[in-house]
Amino acid sequence: MTHQNPKFGSALSLGSHVPFTAAVMVASLGCLLIPTAASLPTIVLYVYVMDTGLGVILCHGNTLCTWANAENPAPALNLLNGGFGAGVGKYGIGLRGQA
Repeated sequence: MTHQNPKFGSALSLGSHVPFTAAVMVASLGCLLIPTAASLPTIVLYVYVMDTGLGVILCHGNTLCTWANAENPAPALNLLNGGFGAGVGKYGIGLRGQA
């Protein structure tokens, strides 16, 4: 089912999942390239690629969640963003322990 937001038309509605899938592929590419980096500037570039994909995943995930729950999106958005926050908290604490 394709949702069309009247404010944005079909630009964000390209099958709705196409931009989301592309962002997952970009983030995954960055993750796969980081271990191959031979210098700090290369690592920074690959982290930038990964973070670009993750940023689109976060934004587009919220957009899809809002469109799918148009009547009352708040509970679904709270659950979605709580999951993102739990993942950041878990891995942020884990990284601090390795220092």
